Parts: sequence; structure tokens; C-alpha cells
Amino acid sequence: MSISNTSDMFSSLFNTFTTLAILVGVVVFSLMAYLLVKYRARAGQADPEDAPRLGVMPVPRGHLRTAVVSVGLSSIILGVLLFVTLEVTNTINTIPADCTPHPGTVSTST
Repeated sequence: MSISNTSDMFSSLFNTFTTLAILVGVVVFSLMAYLLVKYRARAGQADPEDAPRLGVMPVPRGHLRTAVVSVGLSSIILGVLLFVTLEVTNTINTIPADCTPHPGTVSTST
């Protein structure tokens, strides 16, 4: 393994993380902007029925499926990224066989 190969692997891993971070950021900020415009408060509009009120327990809204799907997808993506990162790190940190000293050879350094 040469130094350039290690550099290429690290660069590829970095580019993957950067691309995914930008993609997730664009999706999150786009969705946030859309929801801010769509559900903004307007003058003279009454509060919705399910708006939180002080001293009253909130009504369950049934968003368990959404929570499970989002946590599941996030876990899968993070698991794949963790696995790839550990594989690349292991490859980078492994000393190639042609660089290891042979048994019985004595290293003389002066």
C-alpha cells in the first residue's frame, strides 16, 4: 500500500461524509422553510384544537410510526457510515506485509 492509496481512501471517506452532511442539511433546511411558510400564524386566526395549554395534558397525536421510521433510517445510515469508517481506518492502520521485518533478521541502526 502506498501513501497515495491511503490518502485516496481518507479523501474518499471525507468526501462521502461531506456530501451526506450537505444533502441532509439541504433537506432539513428546505423542509423547515416550507413548514415555516405553510404553518405561519396569521392575524385573527384561532389556535388549533390540539395546541398545548398550560396545566392540560396533551392529546396523543399518533406520530409513533413517524418517530420509529425516522429513528430506524437514522440508525441504518449511521451504522453504514460507522462500518465504512472502521474498515477504512483499519486498512489505513494496517502495516503491509512487505513492510514488516522477517523473523530472524536483526535490525542494525546506527
